[in-house]
Amino acid sequence: MFLSIIGAPYGVLCFKLAGYFIWPFGKVILKSGNLHTRKCCVRFSKCEAIPEVDENEKTHLTEKCVNMHSDIQFFEVNHWWRVSTYIWLMLGFPVLAVTHGLACFISWILIFFIPISKMNARTLTKVLMMPPEHVHVRSPRIVDDYSEYEVVLCCYHSVNIYYYKYSVDGLNVFAVNLILLVVVSLSLGYADSHNNYTSSALQ
Repeated sequence: MFLSIIGAPYGVLCFKLAGYFIWPFGKVILKSGNLHTRKCCVRFSKCEAIPEVDENEKTHLTEKCVNMHSDIQFFEVNHWWRVSTYIWLMLGFPVLAVTHGLACFISWILIFFIPISKMNARTLTKVLMMPPEHVHVRSPRIVDDYSEYEVVLCCYHSVNIYYYKYSVDGLNVFAVNLILLVVVSLSLGYADSHNNYTSSALQ
């Protein structure tokens, strides 16, 4: 990404995430941005004015809140207008998608490492799709004010022995993992019915 020049911010992002994944414990990945402006629209529902102000002030507050909301929407769309974003999606993201995908799959199959699987899945679907300048790796002890940040990822432990009780849509995780073996066996049975490539014992 640094060689592409224009994709250098994503190169910086890779360095940040590399340091995080070497030892993620005691660190959080934060998303920054104009989150404090959203509080205006959250606090003042439908941009209602305070009763003590006059009509002119009411109109002014309403327009200001709507304008800030429009600026936020423009910023989010503007991220997908950048050339660097598509360079990242073509050059950098596929490599990390394969890496995190394999880590997610292997951790899920091992069951007790499902926390790591969830962490890699969230990284793939959320963190790597955010604007690089909005991704921050911090220690909770040195973050003074969380009001301007959104906590995206935080890993407390990598292994949990109680995940043998974990269920997906009512199915135990062991049963979910065995479904994959059933699908592979059926595929091999139909695709290689004459056992040209696999033995019947394997199927």
